[in-house]
This record gives sequence, C-alpha cells and structure tokens, in this order.
Amino acid sequence: MVSKNEHAELVVKDKKGLLLIDDDPSIIASLRLLFESDYEMYEASTVGEGLRLFMLLHPPVVILDLKLPDRGGIDALREIRSLDPAAAVVILTGYSTRAAAEESVRLGAVDYINKPFVASELKKRVAKLISPRSLASNSTGLNDKEISMIESVAGFRELQNASAAFLHDVAGPLSCLMAGSDLLSQKVNETDELISEELLPIVSMMGDSVRYLRALVEQWRAFSDLHVLLKDKCDVQQAIDLAVSQVMDLMAASNVVLQIHTQRKSCHVAGNHFALARVLINLLKNAYEAVSHTDGRIRLTVTTSNNAMQLVVSDNGPGITPDHMAKLFTPRFTTKTNGRGLGLFISNKIIEAVEGKISVHSPGIMNGTDFTITLPLV
Repeated sequence: MVSKNEHAELVVKDKKGLLLIDDDPSIIASLRLLFESDYEMYEASTVGEGLRLFMLLHPPVVILDLKLPDRGGIDALREIRSLDPAAAVVILTGYSTRAAAEESVRLGAVDYINKPFVASELKKRVAKLISPRSLASNSTGLNDKEISMIESVAGFRELQNASAAFLHDVAGPLSCLMAGSDLLSQKVNETDELISEELLPIVSMMGDSVRYLRALVEQWRAFSDLHVLLKDKCDVQQAIDLAVSQVMDLMAASNVVLQIHTQRKSCHVAGNHFALARVLINLLKNAYEAVSHTDGRIRLTVTTSNNAMQLVVSDNGPGITPDHMAKLFTPRFTTKTNGRGLGLFISNKIIEAVEGKISVHSPGIMNGTDFTITLPLV
C-alpha cells in the first residue's frame, strides 16, 4: 500500500507539480483553470500551509503572492530557498514596491510579475521554468539587466494612497477575466465544437469577476466624489450580502468561523451599498488576519435603535494596543508586514461622508477588537 505522502510524491514525479500560494480565491481559480490540464496543482492560502506542502511535495515551481494573511511572502521565499535552492519561485503580486522587488531578486526569485497578469505569457514562463535545463540553472537568479528593469518598474509603481488600494482591489477579478478570455480563445482555436462542461466553469468565473469589478468601480467612484453618497440610499442587507460573498471563500479556506446576526428586514441608510460593502469587506478581512486560523471567531452584528443603525464586527484576536489605537485611521499606518495602511483610512472617510462614525473598542465583547459603524437611518 502506498502512504499518503508516498502517493503525493509519486504524483509529482508522474506529472510536474505546481504550488500556488495566494489568499485571493479569484486568483487561485484563474490559475487552476490555466494550469490544471498540464500540471499537478497544489494550493495554499497562507505561508504556513504553503511551506507544509512544499516540504511534503518539493514541487519544481512555486507561484507566490507577497501579501498573505499569516506572514509576508518574502518570509516564505526565504524559507523555500533554504529548503531547496533549485526550486523556481515566481512572485505574483498586486503590490509593486522597490524594496520587495530587490529583496525577492536577492533571495533568488526567478520572475516578478504584477497582477493583473497576461495568462498566455504566464503559462509560457512557467513552461520554460519547469524544463530540466531551466530548473538546473534557477539558483543563479536574474541577470543584471532583468534586475534593473524590475527595480525601475517597481520604483515607478510606488503609487499614492487611493490609487495603490484601487489597483490591489481590481487586480484579482481582472486577472480572472484575462485568464478566462485567453482560455476561451484557446478553446476556439483548438476545436470547432465547444463542450459545455469545459466552458461552464470559465464563463461562471468570468461572470463573477465582471459583477465584482462593476461593484468595485461603483464604490470607488463614490469614494472619489464623496458628497454624492449623501444623495443615494443604501439597502443595508444588500451591502452585507455583497461583503459576505467576497470573504466567505477566504474564511472557508481555514477554520475561522464567521457568524452573521442581522434582523433580515428592510433598512436603509445614506450612501450606496457598494460603498458600505467596501467598508465591511475591509473590516472582515482585518478581523480574519487578526484571529487564529485554527480557532478564530468573527461576528457581524446588526441592530437598530433611536433612528440609527449599528454594525459591529467583533473578533477573538489579540486586540489592539492603546498606542496603535490612536493611529488606526491615519493614512499609511499599518502593523502588517506587507500592508499599505489604507483600508481603515478609506473606510473612515466613506462613513464620515454619509454622516456616520466608526468607533473601536479593544478588548471587545469577544476579548479581541470591536469595530462599530453607526449610521443614521433614512
């Protein structure tokens, strides 16, 4: 009988292994569709899980995001290099900073690709990397010209506050659309008859991405012209449903439990539901990154009283120190290794624009942190 570990090793030997380490479900979905016909796919949404799979399987190529919920991708790259200097690590990220590019190259990353990526080009690069000749020379890293080009691009793309956050938001769904478009073109060129079983997951993924991109454009348009939010009316439950739909895959990839306590009745506040959803997505993702991924608990509670509505996002994480509390809503302040410090700043501006407020308590009702949004009912 073949053990689980031995079976995994045999599979990799028979079909070249490709390890994806990224916490964005849309990116994982697009990469899976792009590569699964040619490679044995392994996926992880955290550095810890990614390193565990790497030690078990020793795949020849790793596609690695720099911003992950438990640790930075640079830490993962450093440990992968110590375990196997010959493995080809491709950095795929929505955050292009000069420091990250320089450190990735110094640690031996063989490629540094920005989201959104061109699916056909990424597939060609991985195919080239996984060839025996290429694998033998991976440990030498990039040449001086390539390093110079990366540094130049990374330095040019050091964007200002809102633009950096916007690029990060749209990178995932846009990558899905580009990958789906390339895959459909490939299917059309290969055969005159398109099989519905093959097309359904591609079309479904592209449809979800288009809807989310539309939502992102609407909420960012509202943020760029905040006064127009006061002229609109938001269905709170619609905003909650949209926000939860965008974080459920993230929660499902770990043992974090998300509890929703709402009244499920029609309530409206000023603004539009895209903007409010943007705020809730940020708070829920922050809570996810704060809690343990083995026994983490997050709760979203909605109550109404005295012509006002309160939405409270609570977690059982370690809480926030008093010195950090005063800086939470200032731009560029972050305690995350690869954070931009923009999410709470933008969220606060959106809530202020609709005459609401965000307050923070730590420790909260679950001994972690409570973020409370108070909004006047329309």
